[in-house]
Amino acid sequence: MSVTTRVTDDDTAGLMGCGADGGAQQPLLPLGLSPEDVSCPICVEAISDPFVTSCGHTFCYRCIATQLRHKHSCPSCGAYLTADHIYPNFLLNKALLAHPHRPPRPVVELSVRSKQSSLSYSAEQRSHLLAADYEGGVALWDTEAGATVQEYDAHERRVWGVDFSPAPSAHHCFASGSDDGLVKVWSTRQPSRCCLALEMRGNVCSVEWHPTDPNLLAVGSALHSAVVYDIRAPAAPLHTLLGHRRAVSYVRWLPGRPNELLLRTFTGHTNERNFVGLCAGGDYVACGSETHEVFVYYRPIARPAMSFSFAGRLPDADRPGGHFVTALQWRRNSPHLLAANSAGCMWLLGLQL
Repeated sequence: MSVTTRVTDDDTAGLMGCGADGGAQQPLLPLGLSPEDVSCPICVEAISDPFVTSCGHTFCYRCIATQLRHKHSCPSCGAYLTADHIYPNFLLNKALLAHPHRPPRPVVELSVRSKQSSLSYSAEQRSHLLAADYEGGVALWDTEAGATVQEYDAHERRVWGVDFSPAPSAHHCFASGSDDGLVKVWSTRQPSRCCLALEMRGNVCSVEWHPTDPNLLAVGSALHSAVVYDIRAPAAPLHTLLGHRRAVSYVRWLPGRPNELLLRTFTGHTNERNFVGLCAGGDYVACGSETHEVFVYYRPIARPAMSFSFAGRLPDADRPGGHFVTALQWRRNSPHLLAANSAGCMWLLGLQL
């Protein structure tokens, strides 16, 4: 196995990472693109997330989606147009990502009231994003409109975890967990109060719904354990998972039904003080480390199947205390892993078997 930061042709339109070296690839299309070719006619800026219309014009996805909510016509030619008639412009997106003179910029920037601790996208509505903060609040954002849909005064202390239910029957439900020792279940259809509150008697570090069962909720806490609740019978946990010597900072689901047997302990990474990131993709588990490395474990094996070090890839990597990996996320149905670190850099890693 090896790690590569190259994105293959059929993956270029997905997640993209940026390293600290600022290196640029050569254009993937012939030279000769004019500024008009890479500018959105609506915002008159460099196109971001390009979508092409059935009449042949290209816009930023956010710009054209917002426009079509108010007027069903193409801004360039006036042809009849709805959201069903716009499609990703993969070829232009590839060129834009590789263009050496185009500085990266966010698709949208959201102004928030406090430090953010956790994010979760809705599986039902692409533009809906939950953002939890250090003040105990949770905000539901419409990322296309760049505005909040609803704000929840969810907890009295910092919220460490928030998660939308991925189950189709419960897309409107989400859970939040906080330093106040409570896990709360909410519905976007009933924003004034929570539907359920679970008292953990310890700081809650992470919450995650089962990927297919809308009733199972996993919780990691400072009590050195993880628990699984069936929210239909919340009086006591369905399962209590012991074996940790420190706070459980993340909980993630793997294929199969949960039970209380300790099947395997994965060792190799270092995690003494910081949140270093954990994500699961099929039978692979990726974990960050305070040694500024990413470790990937294969479910049947306790030792790392592979690792990748970011040491020496930052100008100030030798600063006191050093940098560490802070967050990880597998791309869905893909061997690509997005990694972020404490210096604010991101890398897209490819797992080659």
